[in-house]
Amino acid sequence: MNRFGSYIRMFLVFFIIQTFLFRNLYLSTWVIIFIYPYPLIVLHPTLNKNAGLVIGFLTGLVMDFFYNTTAVHASACTTMMFFRPFLLNYFAPRKGFDDFSKINENFFGEREYWFYLSLMLLVHHLFLFILEAFRIDLIPASIFRGIVSTFTGVIFIYLFKKLFIRRLEEA
Repeated sequence: MNRFGSYIRMFLVFFIIQTFLFRNLYLSTWVIIFIYPYPLIVLHPTLNKNAGLVIGFLTGLVMDFFYNTTAVHASACTTMMFFRPFLLNYFAPRKGFDDFSKINENFFGEREYWFYLSLMLLVHHLFLFILEAFRIDLIPASIFRGIVSTFTGVIFIYLFKKLFIRRLEEA
């Protein structure tokens, strides 16, 4: 129950930060900061694949409601959660995952953790921006926008992780 409560708190904190701070923050047309997928990315590694898809869809649906979009975030989060088990299998330790495993730097290793996080955000951002543009001639611009936004999102997640997330994960 303690682990479940810490995930709920993390979801709420990232939801509030995303909707009230980053939704109104304009850096440029190429950089849009989405950090709300972070709690989905660090969900327990032994989570059922179907449960992950449902949680991703519901998280995206809530973001669609607040961003006034029609299922763009829901489909991006669902796609990201679809690729999550494959990436976790790639980055999994030799002994695999158990009930005490956590997705963090200590368990994965610093480099692998940030690479995994970056890939997951990249999948989310690319799918979101390509689906948002929905035109073939805008695919290169959407890919560039996804890469730049992923890089910026990883930087902000790193900063929030150093400031707040350790407290949320330890609580």
